[in-house]
Amino acid sequence: MFAELQMLTPLVPTRQVYFARYCKRFGAQQWVIVDVSVDKVEENMDASLLKCRKRPSGCIIQESSNGHCKVIWVEHLECQKSAIHALYRTLIGSSLAFGARHWMATLQLQCERLVFFMATNVPTKDSTVSSIWLSVSPNLLFDFLRDEARRHETIKSKENNTMWMLQDSRTNAFESMVVFAPVDITGMQSVTAGYDSSNIATLPSGFSILPDRLESRPSLITSRHKKSIDVEGGSLLTIAFQILTNNSRLPN
Repeated sequence: MFAELQMLTPLVPTRQVYFARYCKRFGAQQWVIVDVSVDKVEENMDASLLKCRKRPSGCIIQESSNGHCKVIWVEHLECQKSAIHALYRTLIGSSLAFGARHWMATLQLQCERLVFFMATNVPTKDSTVSSIWLSVSPNLLFDFLRDEARRHETIKSKENNTMWMLQDSRTNAFESMVVFAPVDITGMQSVTAGYDSSNIATLPSGFSILPDRLESRPSLITSRHKKSIDVEGGSLLTIAFQILTNNSRLPN
């Protein structure tokens, strides 16, 4: 097999590895995958790339309950010496760059993608019910969507010094809502001063969050601040947007 290992920076050389892979099943619930480089294959590699060899590396996969599994990963790379930029020396020296921790994070991300692809409760075509299932607890999703410091992660907009964002959020044991609308600063200042608010037109948008009630399945995405496994289940998220176009007129 052949692998090309890259980091998203030109300051770290690309690594090429040729290796053989052996897979074996032990019992009904355990698999082992072992990688090791093959001798004399590296002679055909591009001389401009950093040569690396895989010493015995791989992972042990142990099936567990609720469709989950436990993975133990060992990565042992031997690379020729090369100058590493000072900015990346600490990162390269850790397992986050090309080591086991990096591949575990990549594996977890791929598993989360597969969950969405295999989910039967996600619409497979465009629909006027703009809802989706997410493998994240309702409380965690609610906190994320109402956090004004993270608004740029859900809404992309240009800086506008004449508008404010008015937001209201509510939650209870059954559902949560986050509603927001851009409003004119001058108009809002007049309202806060006690003037009539009926002349201020708004186009509210927002999110509705409901629990999926699949409490027997832990969520894949959990809060980093919690040491225990999140067993609140997933969320049913509905999104509604109102956008004013150039030819649209706000109601009086």
